[in-house]
Amino acid sequence: ALLFQFTFRQKHCDRFLSLLDIWTIFIEIMTSFNTSKRLDFLEKYKCTLLSFASQVTCKIQFKYNQNGLKELDDESTNDDNVTELQHFLNSCSESVVKVADLFPLEVIIIVDEIFQENMKNCQGLEYFIAKDENGKPIKLNISNENDIRRLHGSLRDLVTSLKMLAHLSVDMVSEYFEKWFYVAKPLVDNLINFLVFIDRLKMSTLETWDPVLSNDLSEVHSQLLLTLKAFVPWLSQFNCNSINLDSNSCSLLVTVVVNECIDIIICNTHQYNHNIVHCAILCLHHITLYLRSKLISTLESIQLLYTKFCSSIRLDISGDPEVDNLCFNFPLLK
Repeated sequence: ALLFQFTFRQKHCDRFLSLLDIWTIFIEIMTSFNTSKRLDFLEKYKCTLLSFASQVTCKIQFKYNQNGLKELDDESTNDDNVTELQHFLNSCSESVVKVADLFPLEVIIIVDEIFQENMKNCQGLEYFIAKDENGKPIKLNISNENDIRRLHGSLRDLVTSLKMLAHLSVDMVSEYFEKWFYVAKPLVDNLINFLVFIDRLKMSTLETWDPVLSNDLSEVHSQLLLTLKAFVPWLSQFNCNSINLDSNSCSLLVTVVVNECIDIIICNTHQYNHNIVHCAILCLHHITLYLRSKLISTLESIQLLYTKFCSSIRLDISGDPEVDNLCFNFPLLK
């Protein structure tokens, strides 16, 4: 209790991170115990560790800690090519993931709540998007300084929650797949539906009153693709077990993700920046690597993309090193 209070009373970033290291050591010691001893300790410290995880997630959200996060440098990078803010967010996220090693379901629920809240905030932007005479989304009409600041924080929190979900995806596969299926399935549904929403409104290409929002929307799109990439092993296991679960649902999920990725790749720099295209290629490459099924090979979008590659139609992505890997996987799908 004293360590908990002392940790979250720290105002200085370095001191707080040093205390996180102590928590990490404590969690790793508990993880190393034999089954019987570990169960006793888990029962004793469950509330404390889950409270710790919850409080750490508050520390990395602009909603709760905007002043503290704004003080951290987000421009200059260290030897690891990360900024002070990124280092702080990454270190805190790693601590939360450590707790998930002991209490996966509870931590997934904590992070999923953050994701859903900020996802709904992002979806609410649809009412502020102006369209041209053809119905194409062109501009996000949010100009009030306070609204921009709040939206910036919410989008940053959305990216943070997506990154943590990507790390937590390993707790939902292999021997944990059936146990946590009915937790993972709605989560993956939300991720895919959110991808469809973002692509339908071309949110990462919208004109904004403040360039920071354009960067935030692009980062959300990129990280969403990377998070879905992290869940591809789960989709693969779902595909293998779909006979006993829901084969139609699995096929639909895979089809939607493949089509969305290919849409981004084909549109490439005419609409999306290079980082989003690269993330789409990574996600699609992962899908073709893990799900070598007839379903994917028969998709019209896959055949179209393969035709473009084979006929040397310029997609303006030839400089991406993942393109060759993706092309190599196409013949292996059949």
